[in-house]
Amino acid sequence: MKPVLVTFSCVCFLLLLVGCGGGGGSSVLPATGSTAVVPDSPSIDTDRAAAGLGQSGGGIGLVVVQTTIAQEEPLVNTKASALKSALNEKNVDAATNLFHESAQADYKTIFSAQPEKLPALATALENANLTILGEEYGSITTRPRRAELTVVFEGKTFLVDMIKVGENWLFMNL
Repeated sequence: MKPVLVTFSCVCFLLLLVGCGGGGGSSVLPATGSTAVVPDSPSIDTDRAAAGLGQSGGGIGLVVVQTTIAQEEPLVNTKASALKSALNEKNVDAATNLFHESAQADYKTIFSAQPEKLPALATALENANLTILGEEYGSITTRPRRAELTVVFEGKTFLVDMIKVGENWLFMNL
């Protein structure tokens, strides 16, 4: 039994040596019995900067220029003023049109149920300040840019979320 095992092991070892082909690369054993060596694949540099991806990671050469709070604040304030006007006028449709479509139905129900309280809500928005501006993701993803307004009313602080869809800021909640 032992001589068969030793012979089998030696044959396997020889086949392994012949199959390796010496040197780098993958070995291929053609029908002629000689060994051919396929060269190694070139290394690929996966560094983001070397690939030209910039900080956004969206695509080759794509770099999203971030706008600042100072640049976005006038746009956000315009939306906040429009919402205050609609609430003061008790115009439920105009107010809900300033919300993202995912929140419009809920706020239409809320505003319609208590229209007499809408002017008080507008008063609360008088001191709304843009305090947080999230990263801009560009058109490479479905995640919109987010902003947060801070509202202080009767000594309590509230956060109002907004998102930017295209160039349009929309409210997510109050």
